[in-house]
Amino acid sequence: TNTNGGALGPLTELVNQLNTAGVDELTQGLSGLLDGLLEQVVEPLVGGIFDTDRPLPDMAGDDVMVSGTTDETFFGGEGSDTLIFKVLNAADDAGGNGSDTWRDFELGDTTLNQNADKIDISELLVGYSGDGSAESLAGYVTVAQVDGDTVLTIDRDGADATTYAPTELLTLTNVYVDSLGTLSENNQLVF
Repeated sequence: TNTNGGALGPLTELVNQLNTAGVDELTQGLSGLLDGLLEQVVEPLVGGIFDTDRPLPDMAGDDVMVSGTTDETFFGGEGSDTLIFKVLNAADDAGGNGSDTWRDFELGDTTLNQNADKIDISELLVGYSGDGSAESLAGYVTVAQVDGDTVLTIDRDGADATTYAPTELLTLTNVYVDSLGTLSENNQLVF
């Protein structure tokens, strides 16, 4: 394959030079190769996909979304969607999850509203043995209004323990949740 005129041309030349280099040059060359690969191949291919918030197509209606290690933005679309937070790093205050944003969270009673969404924090809570009421969750989850959004903060082991500190877990964009009790009564928190 002739790659001299394309994006891979400089990389091909570098690989050819590495064939005749020593260990130090090889180490430096591999670093350069990886940097070049990232800049000249991967970034142009991905170019712009993550620059803006773009919803994924809503294929089934009731979507299951899973948080990851970075600060992510979620769009569930129509249906009763669930955002799951897993323990990715047991030592981390947020369980290794980023501070996420949900752009189209629908507030409502999940037994009456087929589009009411849910937040699953069951894996994150350490030592929680409550009944899901606002009173039993109060040491673990707080809800606050910030600039027209609702911010959920968690303390994985509860306010009385000291292993984990409270940390912002999720922002519900343009959603007004008046209290933790509302989410609890709506069955929108999975614990």
